Amino acid sequence: MNNRIILAALALTGALVHPAAAANRRSKEELVSIGRSVSVAEGETAQSVVVILGSATVRGPVKEGVVTILGGADIDAPVKDDVVSVLGGVHLGPKADIRGSVVTIGGALTEDEGAKISGDRTSIAFPPALRGLPGLGRDWSLRMLWLSPLPPSSALAWGLAGAFLCLYLFAALLMPGPLMRCVRVLNERPASAFFCGALGLPLLGPLSFLLTVSVIGLTAVPFLFCAALAAALFGKAAVYSFAGGQLGREFSLPQLEKPWAAVVAGAAAVSLLHMIPIVGYVVWMMTLALGFGAVILTLFEHFRAEVGADGAAAPVPSPAPTAQAPLPPPTAVATAELSLPRAGFWPRLGAIVLDVVLLAIVGGVTHLHFVGMAGWALYQVGMWTWKGTTFGGIVVGLKGVRLDGRPMDFWVALVRHLASYLSLGAAFIGFLWAAWDQEQQTWHDKIAGTVVVRVPKTQPLI
Repeated sequence: MNNRIILAALALTGALVHPAAAANRRSKEELVSIGRSVSVAEGETAQSVVVILGSATVRGPVKEGVVTILGGADIDAPVKDDVVSVLGGVHLGPKADIRGSVVTIGGALTEDEGAKISGDRTSIAFPPALRGLPGLGRDWSLRMLWLSPLPPSSALAWGLAGAFLCLYLFAALLMPGPLMRCVRVLNERPASAFFCGALGLPLLGPLSFLLTVSVIGLTAVPFLFCAALAAALFGKAAVYSFAGGQLGREFSLPQLEKPWAAVVAGAAAVSLLHMIPIVGYVVWMMTLALGFGAVILTLFEHFRAEVGADGAAAPVPSPAPTAQAPLPPPTAVATAELSLPRAGFWPRLGAIVLDVVLLAIVGGVTHLHFVGMAGWALYQVGMWTWKGTTFGGIVVGLKGVRLDGRPMDFWVALVRHLASYLSLGAAFIGFLWAAWDQEQQTWHDKIAGTVVVRVPKTQPLI
């Protein structure tokens, strides 16, 4: 392979770090592109063509070579050097005259009658087990580019999504009661549902292995698999119904109060997120964990209610009461603050940004290297215990209040701060929950039993 082609590919790979420099390198003779397709029209001439994350269409002569990475090449003109395609296919038209070699890695080479190749043909294809899968070949690079569960150009992916939507609608029409119980769990205990699903799904593998090793439990593995699949599908239906219901309340659409209509609206909204590269897979995994956990928690509640009903005639004797320190009574100020309007997502985000900037300034001025995770924890817990808010919250006019009307203390502030890492670890969904929750609570608010209210300007926070 010509060294100039290799150097061009390496230079373009380096331009990924500085995309602006790559944009300035394009000229009339040399075509260099990142993230978009290029073409050499009939009657035009190019010195060389190098494309990453895009395809190349060549209808005019190329004086050197053509390189595509994560994209295909369609050539119907003379090329005086090598043609290289990585994770993309190459198609040679009848006027193609390749004076060098043609190399394809992870894609197919197709030639029309009349196409000429002076050098070697080198093709590194996928393993035989993968060659028959839909989408591999020239279009496979586009799937890799989008990195989403619902690529806009994939009829197969959208067909599967439509088939699963039919299953979700069937669940909503056949079992609206259990579905709404799962939706209630998602509304009241989203963090618990996510935590349960995130732990329960990975445990299915070890549990299946243990059942397989044992002679008696081997027959239970298919039933476990079917039950897990049913819980995942029903959980996704519950998540879509919850999302559709939130949309109905947000936009005042009473039609979405019906479970099946909420499932359709929620599936449509989530499908838009599934089309976004990388984000689509994150959303898919989050909804799977939320739905699976909601089903598990709903089943636990149902079984616990049945056991309680059966054992009502024989109650378990309660132990003798022990002397405990009385809880502080609700204060009139805290009770009055509960009636204040709830703070939405954006004001709370603004307060967090101000807090981060403040700590960054303090760390830069004082050169205190501990102003990191430990400093953030001390700052948050200390300010919430002292004032029920932070300096960012004081500027924006926000304050945290306990739902039981009691004053904020150290333990509630600590629990709220620790629970915020759960909201952060779930791809920020725990923080975003405040955008559509009725009480505008985040997951850590629900765990700690707190809400954030907007304090009037006439009421001082300091």
